Amino acid sequence: MKYLYIFILLFIVGNARATTGGDTLRLSLQDVVEMAKRNSIAAKQATTVRETNYWKWRTFKSNYQPQLSLSGILPGYSKTTQQVLQPDGTILFQPVHNDNSSLQLDFSQSITATGGTVYGTTSMQRFYDFDRHNQFYNGVPYAIGYSQPLFQFNALRWDKKIEPLKFNESKQAYIESQEQIAITG
Repeated sequence: MKYLYIFILLFIVGNARATTGGDTLRLSLQDVVEMAKRNSIAAKQATTVRETNYWKWRTFKSNYQPQLSLSGILPGYSKTTQQVLQPDGTILFQPVHNDNSSLQLDFSQSITATGGTVYGTTSMQRFYDFDRHNQFYNGVPYAIGYSQPLFQFNALRWDKKIEPLKFNESKQAYIESQEQIAITG
């Protein structure tokens, strides 16, 4: 029993010491600067601006990559009624019940030196008339071409020179903002 009282007394004294020294937080200057960099509004704003500029850079880079897209209407089901002019001048309403589905694959690649675009496409279309039980197909096995704007500003060429400078400038602005936060933090 005596040992239990001693143990409880030591536990209470230990807790008293822990609570009196627990509300004091000792920080070095480096710790304060790091807390300011993590928690200040200016730091969060600088991080957001940096991420925005990064995604602008990625978007710029994607303009020079081949583009591939798939589009289609699957199924293109339609059930309507349309008016049909009769030889005697009257109008007769006829039901139209069909499926007009299509699928198209497109490819394009920008050419920086000229500002033009090389492109290719292929497509397939299926039409089925449910009322008359007619089925038709139409397709373009392939089509290729080159589109070249004449007497126009070549934005691709100039962007390739300007955008890397803008991206480097944004990285330097982020570093500068982090230093400013450390000074004012």
